[in-house]
Amino acid sequence: MFRVLGLLSVLILSACASHTRDYEQRLVKSLPNQRDVSFANQKTYPGKVLCGQYTALVGNGFSTRTRPFVVTPERVMENPTNDETAVYCSKNSAAALYERTGIGPDNDDWTALSSVYADMQAINEAVVAYYNRNAALPMNLEKLPVESTSISPETLLDPWGRPYVYRGGLSGRTVPRFELHTLGVDGTPGGQGSAADIHLENLPLLGHVLNLVTR
Repeated sequence: MFRVLGLLSVLILSACASHTRDYEQRLVKSLPNQRDVSFANQKTYPGKVLCGQYTALVGNGFSTRTRPFVVTPERVMENPTNDETAVYCSKNSAAALYERTGIGPDNDDWTALSSVYADMQAINEAVVAYYNRNAALPMNLEKLPVESTSISPETLLDPWGRPYVYRGGLSGRTVPRFELHTLGVDGTPGGQGSAADIHLENLPLLGHVLNLVTR
């Protein structure tokens, strides 16, 4: 029995070490200067997240800089924001998301937030597809159902029956930039819980938490 437990422990440690090396390599590949990168204080968190610090050469290669990093199965963040670090590098990402953004359910029912996430993901993809076809952003979201099969008129309404707030005209030359958000159950800016505003830039954090709480 002890031999079996010891073997299992070795296998688990080996798998964790391999996982860490893979994530470190993904981070290195994302850097402009990939030589002499070192790592420190690596820790793993729920959702197969690796957090820590890395030191890399910068500029002409004669100086170094140390920064935090976050790597998930989907993303490599070589310079994460404070919100990203707080949510991804937490044993309780749902609590961290609520503390940082106010986003969270009032009664542990994530159904509405799951709908917001799915809707806004679909709208974002449809707007980007529209931009790629037309070299311009749509003036309003009502144009999207006839331009894309990925959404329907119902997708354009948040779970509380209000249209998602969209503002185009922010695009640069090559990357579309636009505002997309919901004002929550109360329909007014600000708030917490079901009343919290959810913006497009919140989606990666919300998606990470949803993967943890709904699996």
